[in-house]
Amino acid sequence: MLLTVIVWAVEGKENENHVPLVTNVAAEQVDFEHVLIRYDVEDADGDTMTVSVKVSADNKQSFDVLVTELEGAVGEGISSRSGKEIVWTITRDVALHQYGEGYVVAVMADDGIGPMIWGERWLPDGFYSCGQF
Repeated sequence: MLLTVIVWAVEGKENENHVPLVTNVAAEQVDFEHVLIRYDVEDADGDTMTVSVKVSADNKQSFDVLVTELEGAVGEGISSRSGKEIVWTITRDVALHQYGEGYVVAVMADDGIGPMIWGERWLPDGFYSCGQF
C-alpha cells in the first residue's frame, strides 16, 4: 500500500488589519452635569474595540482635561455600529463655572491589532468642536 501525501502551499497576501473608523462625533450638554457624546464606529474586520474619550479645553492644543466619569459605549468590548452614546458627568472633571468655547471632544477606537493609527485617517472625523459646555 502506498500512501501519498500532498502538501498544498497557498501563497497569498496576509490578511491586513483595518483600522477602526470613528465618524459623526457630536457632543452636547444635556443638563447642568452631563454631556452626551454620540458617534459611529466601524471596524471592517469585525473586531471588538476599546473606545476612549479625550477632551481639550484649548482647541486641540492639548488634551489634558481629565475625563473620569463616562458611561455607555466606552471601554472594552465595543462592536461596530452607528448611533453609539456616551454620557460624561462633566461636573466631576471640570470645575463649576469654568466655561469656554475651545472644548473639543475626541472619540478613539482601538481594535488591539497592530499599531494604532493617529492622523487624518480618523482624527478629522473623530473630533467635534463642542463650543460652550
